[in-house]
Amino acid sequence: MSIVVASMSIQVKNTESPDPFFTLVAKCYTPTQMDILFMLKQQLEPISINLDIILMEWGHLFQPDPDLASIVDYDLAIIEFNNETNISYHNLLGTDPYFTDLYSENGSIVTLGYESSYDWDEELGIGRNEWYIQNGKQMISNNSLNQKEFCWEWQYYLMAEILPCLPLFAHKNDNSSLQLLVFNLREVRPILGNRDPCPGYPTKSIGLTVKKAISYAINREEIKRVALGDDYEIIHHPINPTNKSWLNPNGVKYCHNKQIANNYIDHAGYAIGWNPYWGEQDDWPDWEDVCSPGTPTIDVNGFGLEIAVFWLSISSISLLYYTRKRRKKI
Repeated sequence: MSIVVASMSIQVKNTESPDPFFTLVAKCYTPTQMDILFMLKQQLEPISINLDIILMEWGHLFQPDPDLASIVDYDLAIIEFNNETNISYHNLLGTDPYFTDLYSENGSIVTLGYESSYDWDEELGIGRNEWYIQNGKQMISNNSLNQKEFCWEWQYYLMAEILPCLPLFAHKNDNSSLQLLVFNLREVRPILGNRDPCPGYPTKSIGLTVKKAISYAINREEIKRVALGDDYEIIHHPINPTNKSWLNPNGVKYCHNKQIANNYIDHAGYAIGWNPYWGEQDDWPDWEDVCSPGTPTIDVNGFGLEIAVFWLSISSISLLYYTRKRRKKI
């Protein structure tokens, strides 16, 4: 016989926000994007990250900081590609499923600042992301399954091991639209660009760990409901959603999970509090484990509600013992 046992823990949300561990510069170029960033600011407060939000014109959004030569002065930003976007629109939302102009080392859009030193592979003699893009571009000719599977593999690697962005939303009635929250990968950025080993998991960088914390802390469902409405849908792929056959069906998907976000911040060296979800310090869970429907994290009227469901097998002897005890009480 098997019995389902529900274990529930409820914690009252602290009304006073803790002092932030650090402040990140967040840029955007439309009022709606600014609304989204203010919601992000609120959602990042529980993991002690503060945002300094700056609204700029598109043409000036990614201008180099005069004190840092060609380095872009921001940590994260919202960028959007649609029919009105002038920069490399046809390459990004057209025939290039690799978004070469955005994600490659020599792309025309210098927003992310990726370079091969970020994920240098001694055997390949190049950054692994750049290797994927260069080889994938050479393969694109007849839309074969092998070519698409290679692109799927690249997408998984990109979102799991580099995480240059968190895909946000696309308009349901405009398949050409794409909205991304992009991260500055440049090493000069002291937090997201930090390539030092993560204290809680030495084979990963501090910058990657913090980006994962941010990605799990963000509640895109809430943002869509409050700032955008039903005309938009949440996306999980870092490339044009119109290239449907090129989208990895098993790609990385970051869900809203505040406890996992806390754990990533802890492992990056910013202690909020130990959580038993990770039994050992060096555990690095797969996104499938974090975002499985069996252990959701829900916000209800100011409470953090975690529901964990466990299956417990009861032997016939234990059941008989329990029955006899009840008979004695009667």
